[in-house]
Amino acid sequence: TLYSGNGGALRDLLGLIRSTNPTLVLMAEQEAEHNSANLEARVSNSLRYYGAIFDLIDSSLPLDSPVRIKIEEMFAREIRNIVACEGSDRSERHERFGNWRKMMEQGGFRSMGISEREFLQSQMLLKMYSNENYSVRKQEQDGVAALTLSWLDQSLYTVSGWAPVDVAGTSSSFSQPS
Repeated sequence: TLYSGNGGALRDLLGLIRSTNPTLVLMAEQEAEHNSANLEARVSNSLRYYGAIFDLIDSSLPLDSPVRIKIEEMFAREIRNIVACEGSDRSERHERFGNWRKMMEQGGFRSMGISEREFLQSQMLLKMYSNENYSVRKQEQDGVAALTLSWLDQSLYTVSGWAPVDVAGTSSSFSQPS
């Protein structure tokens, strides 16, 4: 588990990843806040997030689908862990993009950004393979960009690209898009 109370285990993991000198690190995370120490906040956030997840499953798969049953079981385990477990017993600790952005930057990574071409490709793929309740938006904060998949008005998953920052303070292989 990456839980250490003070974030040390996650910093160590990011340091290990950085030490391999990757060209690109792709971060994909549930766009949810399930890492609060406050149980009430975790329950409230989980209800909103997983309510949207189960709504989209309901609109996409028949009740008797074996795939649906497996997906629902997986999410049930996540919910149980978020709501019923504390401390190092809780492994589901989803964070929003803003929090991950800070952790990645503090871990020595720089955002690769999202080009207009990549954004348009994501919208095109979404239109080809999904219903109208899904959307993709480009999320930007202080020049750091990511793509977020949403169901109705609930953000679900965010994807962003990162590269290690070298000693001179520039990206190792790519330059940040303007």
